[in-house]
Amino acid sequence: MKKIICLALVLLLIAACPFSAVCRAASPLKTAAEETASALAGSPGAFETGSGDWLVLCLVRSGIGLTASQKKAYLQSVDAALEAGNGVLSRLGTDTARTVIGLTAAGCDASSYKGYDLTLSFADYDATVRQGLNGAVWALIALDCGEYDVPACADASRQASRERYIACILDRELPGGGFAFSGKAADPDMTAMCITALSRYSYRADVRSALSRAVRCLSSLQREDGGFASYGIPNAESAAQVLIAMTSMGISPDDARFVKNGHTVPDALLSYRLDDGSFAHQADGGSSGLASVQALEALAALLCAEEGGTLYGIVPPAFPDTASHASREAVTVLSAAGILGGFSDGTFRPDETMTRAQFSAILVRALHLKASGAAPFSDVSDGAWYAETVAAAYENGLITGRTESRFDPEGTVSTVEAEIILARAGKLVNLSVSAPKWTADSPAITRGEIALRVYALLRSAGKV
Repeated sequence: MKKIICLALVLLLIAACPFSAVCRAASPLKTAAEETASALAGSPGAFETGSGDWLVLCLVRSGIGLTASQKKAYLQSVDAALEAGNGVLSRLGTDTARTVIGLTAAGCDASSYKGYDLTLSFADYDATVRQGLNGAVWALIALDCGEYDVPACADASRQASRERYIACILDRELPGGGFAFSGKAADPDMTAMCITALSRYSYRADVRSALSRAVRCLSSLQREDGGFASYGIPNAESAAQVLIAMTSMGISPDDARFVKNGHTVPDALLSYRLDDGSFAHQADGGSSGLASVQALEALAALLCAEEGGTLYGIVPPAFPDTASHASREAVTVLSAAGILGGFSDGTFRPDETMTRAQFSAILVRALHLKASGAAPFSDVSDGAWYAETVAAAYENGLITGRTESRFDPEGTVSTVEAEIILARAGKLVNLSVSAPKWTADSPAITRGEIALRVYALLRSAGKV
């Protein structure tokens, strides 16, 4: 018999509370997750790489916690799989993506684990997309879960990038919105997974439009009981994937678009819950490992929402205020390379302006420039933090003073000024970059825009 009392309490709290308060108030939801986790953790081989990757993710992201013995068992399994495959976990990128996510959740760096870079699996675009849409989706989710760089591919013509994976997903959108594993009818599972993968890129107009259509598609696919059917079969996994997608978009469980006949998606998911905390694949079915682990992922996603997080947002970006900003990847990469930094409060402030001294420092670090002497400006004192970088930028022909004797280090950089300076920087790395004509009324350029332009320049030059 289903746990009616616990289920009723969970659904009541979910329906009554706004999304941001659901997990804070709903201790029965945490209890439900703990019971499902306990049912899974008690099964043979629970922490072996495979389904164990997902269990580790859920234990960590739900706040239930991963014990030392559980972590040890999991890592031993990963180590054994790597040894057996001579450093290769699987020929399927989706299998490797799963383990990259699990390792990252366990606090490991999957790009440098026991001498192996597991993210290399996502360097070869052609090999990744042989698995179709699923390959691109999970490559993107795995890379983003730990803010991993896309490694270099031995064959440059097959080089992957986040942009290529995003384009692969967008190119496979169905007419009218939504996505499918195959065929022309939208599938709730694949549509939900695509939403999850793309949600971090909603600052892009093309992605934002596709996400909007995909959400509408999911709403139209929802059944009157609040659930979803894949290939005509109502099931727990579909409801779970939709919930994960909803949390990735910040959509409340009781959002009007996802309430049908008074029933929400959590209502539908929890209707598959059994006495021991596990979940059935179909109504009145027996316990299913796959259904249970995906249901736990959905419960963990709801619990993550308490802190404004998402299930796969394991490692936050270098600066929290760039998480949903167009400059996120550029800032993350340039920050990791020591090219730019943020403020003492841990922010980057991508929409604020940048000073001439700051811009000079960024370009000097990016191009590894040196100065043989001091800059000839009266307002650049020898003890100033920017004295050497201004001197290097000036000596290498990147930037001039406002006058022969005045640099104006605290002056704001304009868009035209930045483009002219970047064109000069391009020449230093053998790139032909056209420079605009000077205009005095050009608006100020933002820190985020500068990060994007410097990142693009360095990528074109093969420097990052």
